[in-house]
Amino acid sequence: MFVSGISEHSVIQITQEGEPVYEVEYLLNQHGHKVVRLPPYHCDLNSIEKIWATAKRRVAEKNVIQAASEISSITEAAFSTITTEEWINVCQHVEKIEDQYFESDRLLDIELDKFIIDPTSDDGSSDSSDDEMSEDPENNTMEGVEPLEDHTYTKFNNK
Repeated sequence: MFVSGISEHSVIQITQEGEPVYEVEYLLNQHGHKVVRLPPYHCDLNSIEKIWATAKRRVAEKNVIQAASEISSITEAAFSTITTEEWINVCQHVEKIEDQYFESDRLLDIELDKFIIDPTSDDGSSDSSDDEMSEDPENNTMEGVEPLEDHTYTKFNNK
């Protein structure tokens, strides 16, 4: 695959990194535009997927007992009915979904940080409460915890 205006070395380097090189991307970059790639398998983050679903629904509504020759004109008519307001609403909806992903990712990071132990720490502290537990079995009772003898996931039967 060769793209005009880019050296062969650059193409090889970019290709080895796993990013495909498309001439349209090169042309857009030359004219001050930036191509933003969407994450794969996340159609909920892709506005065009929602618009496409709207168009397909409108085609389906009109394509009841129609001749196959009419599908092209029905499809064009469905796309022509999609308004700027619909695009804006869909894009705003996708932005809200993005915000939800960012927030859930932030919360997950906070929770995971609680489990990270720094082995290079000089203070000898640990996030684990194992050090605080007594070696005396009488002090380590687990009040209120009952065995799951009749539970279907029990591996042992203590009878």
